[in-house]
Amino acid sequence: MFYHLGRIATRFRWLIVGLWMVAIAIALPFAPQASQVLHSGGFFSSDIESERAVNLLVQKLHIDLTVVQVIFTSQRYSADSPQFEQEAQQALANLRSWSEVSGMVSFTDNPRQISLDRHAAYMDVLLKSDPDSAPKLIPELEHRLLPVPDLKTSVGGGSVFYEDIQSVSERDLRRAEFLAFPLAVLALLLVFRSVVAALLPALVGGGAVVVSLALIFALGQITTLSIFVLNMTTLLGPRGPDLFPRQYDAFGRSGRSAGSHTGGAGCDYSVARCSHHYRHKGERFSCSHSEIMEKGHPPQKCRGK
Repeated sequence: MFYHLGRIATRFRWLIVGLWMVAIAIALPFAPQASQVLHSGGFFSSDIESERAVNLLVQKLHIDLTVVQVIFTSQRYSADSPQFEQEAQQALANLRSWSEVSGMVSFTDNPRQISLDRHAAYMDVLLKSDPDSAPKLIPELEHRLLPVPDLKTSVGGGSVFYEDIQSVSERDLRRAEFLAFPLAVLALLLVFRSVVAALLPALVGGGAVVVSLALIFALGQITTLSIFVLNMTTLLGPRGPDLFPRQYDAFGRSGRSAGSHTGGAGCDYSVARCSHHYRHKGERFSCSHSEIMEKGHPPQKCRGK
C-alpha cells in the first residue's frame, strides 16, 4: 500500500505541493484563532450522570454555578469596620453595572465569608455565563475592579483556575516550540549535512501544524474541544518530519521497502505515544510500548493495584 502511495506522490508531486501551499494559505488567517474556540475544562461530558444532575440543579433550583470570589485583605482595617466595607463596595462599583454579572453575595450578608483574624473577606460575584465560557471573562472582570487605598484585591474560584490553565498552557507551549525548533533544525543539519534537506522536514511539520490549527478552529464551531487539543496538535503535527531520516535510509534499498519502513515507523511512534499514556480503571501508567505490542495488553507490572 505504501509503495503505491509513494508512486502516486512521486507522479503528482507538484500538484501535491501546490495543494499544500493553497491549504496553508487558506489556514493562515484561522490558525491563530484556534485557542479562541477551545474550552479550558474539557473534562466533562453532557451524557454522564453527574453532569445531568448539575443541569437539573441549575434548571430546577436555579443554582448559579459560575461564581468568582473577589478577596479583600487589609492590614489596617478589620472586615467589621465601616471603612473596610466602604472600600470593598467602591472596588466593585464597575462590576455591579456589568451586563455579565447576575448578582453578588457580600460578606456582610454572609459572615462566614470573613476570615478568623477578621482582616480578610471575600465577595461572591455571580456570572451569567456558563462555567465553560466564564474563564474568558476573567481578564475583563479584573480590569473592572477599581483600586482602593487600604485594601488589597485578588480574585479566585474555578473560573480563575481554568483561565490560568489556559494562559499558562499557551505560554509554555510557545516557549517550548521556540526552544525546540532551532535544536530540531540543528539535529537535521547533522543528519542530512544539507541546509535545504534539513529545512524541508521543519517546513513540512510547520505547515502541518498550521493546517491542523485551522481545522481545530473549524471543529470548535460545531463541537466542544479542550484547550489541551493544542498540545496534542503541536506534539503530533511535526512528527512526520521525524520519520524522514528513516525514510531517507530506507530508500537506499528499494521503494517498496521504503514505504513499509516509513509506515512501520509511523505506527511504532503512534503506539509508543498511546501506550505511554495507557489508562486502566481510571489510573495512569507509563509502560513500554514494545511490551504492549508483544502481549496485546499492559503487562502486570503496569496495572493498578
